[in-house]
Amino acid sequence: MHTEAHHLEVLNHNFAGQYWSHVSFPRPLFADETVIMETFEKGAVVTDMMTFLGNIGKEENAGELERILQKVGNDMHAVGGVGNDITNGYDLIPLELSQLIVTSGCSLYLKMMIDDGLMHADLHPGNILVRVESGTTGWEDGDDGDERRSGMELRRTSTTTKQRLPPFKGAVKIVDAGMVAKLTEEEQINFVGLLASLGDGDATSAANAILRFSDISDDDKDALTPQAKEDFRRDMATLFAERCRGYRTGTDLGDVLRGILGLIRTYRIRIDANYATLVVNTLCLHGMASKFVPSYNVLDASEALFTPFKRFYMNGPTSPFMRRLFKIYAPLLQRKKNVEDRKFFRKLRRQKTKMLRRMRTSRMIK
Repeated sequence: MHTEAHHLEVLNHNFAGQYWSHVSFPRPLFADETVIMETFEKGAVVTDMMTFLGNIGKEENAGELERILQKVGNDMHAVGGVGNDITNGYDLIPLELSQLIVTSGCSLYLKMMIDDGLMHADLHPGNILVRVESGTTGWEDGDDGDERRSGMELRRTSTTTKQRLPPFKGAVKIVDAGMVAKLTEEEQINFVGLLASLGDGDATSAANAILRFSDISDDDKDALTPQAKEDFRRDMATLFAERCRGYRTGTDLGDVLRGILGLIRTYRIRIDANYATLVVNTLCLHGMASKFVPSYNVLDASEALFTPFKRFYMNGPTSPFMRRLFKIYAPLLQRKKNVEDRKFFRKLRRQKTKMLRRMRTSRMIK
């Protein structure tokens, strides 16, 4: 228990500062070998929302979303006003809340993996809580009716009274830090190298990264033979040709990673524990994003960090100076990713606004 308390202190330190003020971990109050006391964190568990999304249309699911959203914030409500026209569950969840969950999850995962080298090793939606500050989620007045405006980056203004509404203030809380993975620089380079290779559609580079996922020597009885390695690279090329053409091509990160895991099992490639943790966390992140915002591509959203990382670390030997330079540069890359995320959600918000307007017009005509 005292080890978990130490993990919480380190994680809170890593995410200190105004830029990460919306992400935090419980703070330990007391701990010894058998007992830990932490601050109580309010909010709704993301798993509950994902369960709702998986049960759309079931009678027992009626009213469940409202109960969940009340835990998020006292004035949070499901998007309404269009009758039975909304058939996708994720369209019932306010877009500003989905944006908070998806972009925060992606950003904090990238920071832990690339900047800190210290990963929460159990980063599934059941360990993520979301909370919205009361009074920052009111409906817009005027022509847009029931549609919510973004609050993460915009100050909202009522279209009828011109009254400025408070900005949306959401927070993400990560719990259960009993297990963490401390990454070596080599592990960071290998795993980020794998993901960057997926973004580039480079099967050979991805295969080589995976073959470095274990420190097993060529003399070990479990080591792959040169022929097996070549066969593995060939099958990786086939997988990439079918499913992974790189950034901005609609590559499904979860589908590709599951295909890679299938090849790892087929060739009995041993991977060390930290790599297994990273793969599982990546799949959890992808699954969460797919539930809340299906059009948000985690791989594309990470390009702002992966491409410079590959340029710094994977084009030959990197000097200590260049490594320090990248650490300074990385927070700026996070901000670049945030800018691109905001552009994506502004475009998505406009699309949803048009969709809801068409629905209301159709109902009025009927």
